[in-house]
Amino acid sequence: MPTASGPTVFRITGLPDSSTEQAESLLIAVIKEQLSEEEKQTLKIEITIIPSCNSSNNNGQKLVALVDFKRGIPNFLSGLVKNQLREWQVEIDDTGEDISFDCHFHGFTQLYNTQPSQTITADIIAITGLGGHAYGSWRGKGNLGRMWLRHFLSKDLPRCRTMIYGYNSKLSSRGIGTVEDYSREFLEGIKKVRGTKETRERPLFFVAHSFGGIILARCLVRAAQTNEDDHPTIATLYKATYGILFFAVPHRGLIVNDMESMLDQDNHPRKALLEQINKGSDLLVPDFKDLIRDRKIVTFYETEQTRRLEQNSEDGSWARTGPFITALDTDSAILQLPINMEIKIPIHADHSTIVKFDNKNAPGYEHALEHLKDFEWDALDVIKARFGKELSSIEGAYKQPDEDLLKSLPSAAQAAFNSYDKQHDPLCLDETRVDILEQIMAWGDGDDERCIFWLSGMAGTGKSTIARTVARKYYDRNRLGASFFFSRGREDVSHASKFFTSIAVQLANKSPALKRHICKAITECSSIASQVLRDQWNQLVLGPLSKLEADSLQSPLILVVDALDECDGKDDIRVILQLLGEARKLRAIRLRIFMTSRPEIPIRHGFYQLLETRHHGFVLHNISPPIIDHDISIFFEHNLGIIKQKLALAADWPGKQTIKCLVRSANGLFIWAATACRFIGNGEQFAEKRLSLILKGGPTVKGPEGKLNEIYVAILTNSVSDEYDDKEKEELYKMLKEALGTIVILFSSLSAISLARLLHIPMGNLYRTLDDLHSVLEVPKDDGQPVRLHHPSFRDFLLDKQRCHDERFWVDEKKAHEALAESCLRLMSKNLKRDICDLHSLGTLTSEVDSCRVEQYLPADLQYACRYWVQHLLRAQLDLCNHRQVSEFFQKHFLHWLEALSLIGKISEGGHMVTELSRHLFTLQVSDIV
Repeated sequence: MPTASGPTVFRITGLPDSSTEQAESLLIAVIKEQLSEEEKQTLKIEITIIPSCNSSNNNGQKLVALVDFKRGIPNFLSGLVKNQLREWQVEIDDTGEDISFDCHFHGFTQLYNTQPSQTITADIIAITGLGGHAYGSWRGKGNLGRMWLRHFLSKDLPRCRTMIYGYNSKLSSRGIGTVEDYSREFLEGIKKVRGTKETRERPLFFVAHSFGGIILARCLVRAAQTNEDDHPTIATLYKATYGILFFAVPHRGLIVNDMESMLDQDNHPRKALLEQINKGSDLLVPDFKDLIRDRKIVTFYETEQTRRLEQNSEDGSWARTGPFITALDTDSAILQLPINMEIKIPIHADHSTIVKFDNKNAPGYEHALEHLKDFEWDALDVIKARFGKELSSIEGAYKQPDEDLLKSLPSAAQAAFNSYDKQHDPLCLDETRVDILEQIMAWGDGDDERCIFWLSGMAGTGKSTIARTVARKYYDRNRLGASFFFSRGREDVSHASKFFTSIAVQLANKSPALKRHICKAITECSSIASQVLRDQWNQLVLGPLSKLEADSLQSPLILVVDALDECDGKDDIRVILQLLGEARKLRAIRLRIFMTSRPEIPIRHGFYQLLETRHHGFVLHNISPPIIDHDISIFFEHNLGIIKQKLALAADWPGKQTIKCLVRSANGLFIWAATACRFIGNGEQFAEKRLSLILKGGPTVKGPEGKLNEIYVAILTNSVSDEYDDKEKEELYKMLKEALGTIVILFSSLSAISLARLLHIPMGNLYRTLDDLHSVLEVPKDDGQPVRLHHPSFRDFLLDKQRCHDERFWVDEKKAHEALAESCLRLMSKNLKRDICDLHSLGTLTSEVDSCRVEQYLPADLQYACRYWVQHLLRAQLDLCNHRQVSEFFQKHFLHWLEALSLIGKISEGGHMVTELSRHLFTLQVSDIV
């Protein structure tokens, strides 16, 4: 029995159409009938059943097999190894049909099965060189004999249909074929493998080695010249080709002297072919370089010499054992296209081994895979454009994997301007903010080189309303790239950790190409969401946008960032500004950032570090007072008109003079006007009385902030009825202060029912406390929805003793954090226990626990306490060394707490909290020593 150093692979064609299991069983039976008893004991057989490449095959023979024989070659096939042009047939008893064994692999052969549940994304066709073997030329030299197109790409590109193409170019044969003949033969074969409409429009990538690249060039030129009505498969070959990997292709000829010495006769028919490709020959077909300028070309060239062919004197065989020669010089291997059209990669290999990779770490394979993956990610939109239509059959292959990748990217659901929780937030009314909106739109639509428009203004001047209006305008025009509205106290939008990931998720919905670029970045770095902001920006936003074609999206795209001052972390704000300023680097698809904030020091300092050429600044509260008063007047007329209609008030209510007084009281602050309207409207039958209360504002109060303080005091005072006696009022004000103090310092908004549990207040009492505060608080009717501030200026007012002079309402921030920390500890100590979800199974994985069960045993208030009690303690600045409640909690419930964090998917936060506590305790101990 002949032996071989590695597994010998045979191709079996003609298998009847059946299940994979039936085809494999049939083939095993056929092979075993031919084996001797010794061979049955010795040989190891591996069978892979794959589809036939023939897309128009209607004769029932749709399956092919690749059979690897290890530990030797069966005698009945040994003749095929000696003469690879032969085939061996056997008749199938049941059908009378023949199946054929060969090892020449002529024609097209698919190398592995694509995922049955996924659509094929692209075809990859590999063409071997002169005298090469369709399978063996791509096979590594290692002991495992890996064939990278089959064994590596099946794992790395499972959605591509990868095929090899074989043809008889053995110098030992007396073939008379020319380059044109081989090209015609290839095109005839391609008609069968891409003969349907679906396969013709599928993106196509080529991998060509040596002479195979010359054949390919001829085929593409012929395809470009073919009429699609006459020969649709050939004509669409050029349109569908997206990228080519050229490995050592002799565009300007190859040294063939040693090959000529193999031909024993002067009139040997192969000499004509060798003369065609001899060094110095210009094998570039006219117009080929022009034809492929918009294709992705990657050229690999050898940097090692190749041994000459020499004949073995004993058996007459030929092998490369002679002196070293330069088979192909670099000038011949490179197309010499501009650097942006041809990627040139040197490979430390000779002319033969340049396409042989023993393992996935081989540099040549890493390069090839990188570019093939790029082809797969990028090809669809380009091919769609060439065919001028949707390719729905292919797009489905991208959609689901991309969606799964995007879901893995953490995103703030409340970040977008049109998220559900903002559905009642107003836009600018008609005929208001006219000048500033015109300036913003002119900047967004024009050629201004400044990529950032910074709208700054003091609290309550209407920045967020303008931001929502700008976002809406560009959203309706399909020009909004993304939006992120920061808000202190709302977990995911109060810090920068999900800023760029949320922007990336929104950008991904702008176009399939952009989505694939972003998903590719996630694929290449699965931990990108936990990396520094610069890496997130470069890989998820700047990089994908820079790869888009100029006409793939309407440009420039607008990014709206509101209330940057409400982002926790001064350093993060500075980094965000620096990174967004880099948007000026984008050329094909430009990105413009419209940003609002208060003019706070970290933001002003960040903009000072940006060149004036990068940003345009506009100070909102510097607009001429008459213009602002005009806009606020329209605002009052609109909103009070709604109240008048709702409550059936007099036709002339409230009157022009009253509106003028209200405009004066607003003193340029839209938040004053909005708060006043909510306060009046929520009064229902007492609306007119509340209007009078507002108009009685103190005449000595000066400045916009003073007016805002005044209306907040009026609203809070009015929330407690005069019908109560002094002692009852005192108790109600205390409850009001506790509730408001908690709401304004929360790190994540909670519903009324969760607040009641956390504060250990009866639900009814809390609702009655908040019932008359709808003008400053958003209190949903749904118990499960979070209670929120209408505007952050109310938080500023309550926490600032210089503004809130009334002790009944002023919130001492440190004491509020201390009280809330104690409430969290009390709630956890009461409810946390071992196996809190009653799983009764110590080995259960967190991922296996149903989320509804977790929410049942760990409701929102308890989850909040587990996540934030440490932060509240630290903000309270207490002496934790002697804090009895903390000590008792750690002794009794430390492990229970960690279990709870694990169940809600926040165990990593537990580590950070313990570290922060340890650091704080260490600092206290050091200060005591000092």
